[in-house]
Order: sequence, then C-alpha cells, then structure tokens
Amino acid sequence: MAGLEDRMIDLVWHVVVTCGRRRPAEATARRILREHFTPADSGDVHGRAVRGRLVHALRAEFGAPAEAAVDRARVRDELAILRSRGLPGFGGR
Repeated sequence: MAGLEDRMIDLVWHVVVTCGRRRPAEATARRILREHFTPADSGDVHGRAVRGRLVHALRAEFGAPAEAAVDRARVRDELAILRSRGLPGFGGR
C-alpha cells in the first residue's frame, strides 16, 4: 500500500486538477497539504481522519463544483485501503 502521505497527495491532486484552478494547480495542492495535513493519530491506522480534514479543506476551497471530484477521490482512497488489507474481492495481496 502506498503510504499515507502518498495517498493524501493523490487525493488532493486529483481534486485540484479536476476542478481546474486559475492559479497553478501544483501551488494550490501544496498549499492545501501544507495547511491541512497533519500526521494520523495512532488510533487512525488508515488515515481516515487525515483524509476527512483534507476533504473538508478541498470542499471549502472549491465549493459545490468539486463534490463529484471529492467523492471520486475518497472512493479511490478507500479502495486503496481495502486492497492493502487483502479483503476478498478487492484485489489484495
């Protein structure tokens, strides 16, 4: 499984690029990650709380037009978690 940092970069990048910002996408993604990414608590093994904070920040940044992109990014991340756990039907180990 990709590390939490890699997964969260993918999540933010997907939404920023999909929503097309006038400002350079890379700068926008960097700013969102810098301002809203904090390491996961020990009880949040898969980083769902971290993802929740980033999703909230993305929704605040892009508003309603970003809903579909945010939902797709969340589903992709959740599937990555399920695959890493080797659950049947999710292409795990």
